[in-house]
Amino acid sequence: MVREVVTIADDRARLTDALERALDASDLVVTTGGASMGERDYVKAAAAALGVTFAFERVALRPAKPTAFGKRGATALAVLPGNPAAAFVALHEFVGPAVRALCGCAEVLPPRLGVTLKGSIHSKPGRHFAAFAELLATDKGLVARPLGNQCSSLTRTAAEACGFIVVPPGAATYEDGARVDFDVVDWTKLQTAASRRPLEMVSSRDT
Repeated sequence: MVREVVTIADDRARLTDALERALDASDLVVTTGGASMGERDYVKAAAAALGVTFAFERVALRPAKPTAFGKRGATALAVLPGNPAAAFVALHEFVGPAVRALCGCAEVLPPRLGVTLKGSIHSKPGRHFAAFAELLATDKGLVARPLGNQCSSLTRTAAEACGFIVVPPGAATYEDGARVDFDVVDWTKLQTAASRRPLEMVSSRDT
């Protein structure tokens, strides 16, 4: 059950007070924003001052690099980026599994499928890359097409995606016909050949 949703300005004292109240009253606290390295990004420092011990403070995943996860006593804290698409990826990949684990679920990881790529994906050195994508059911199996604008500050791309293609770190280019991993976010957005516009070539080189 969600206990409370609050918005806090970039004020260290107010943030610390809100975090302390949330940590005292919750099994899991989730924050978004204030997680990077700017002079007003206070969340991690405020949490540490309140006794949170971080298991990690960065992840090797684009677009969710500033994500952090820690605990104070029995209470878990998930610190997510402020950019909407980055927060969406972090929520799905890290917070969702944590919630399922807290609920005692046997399967906590999101569904991951092997699919055929339509378009192209360029991996990122040093980080996994999650690219928002459509998923199409065809008579030859599932086909994933990366959506055109992968900017982490946008919400529309995440809203249109069935999930995202995940490629490992490196300098590889994945082209039409390659087999890639696909993490499902919303099965209701799975499309059939009769329900969508024709697939066209899309490149994620500039994302």
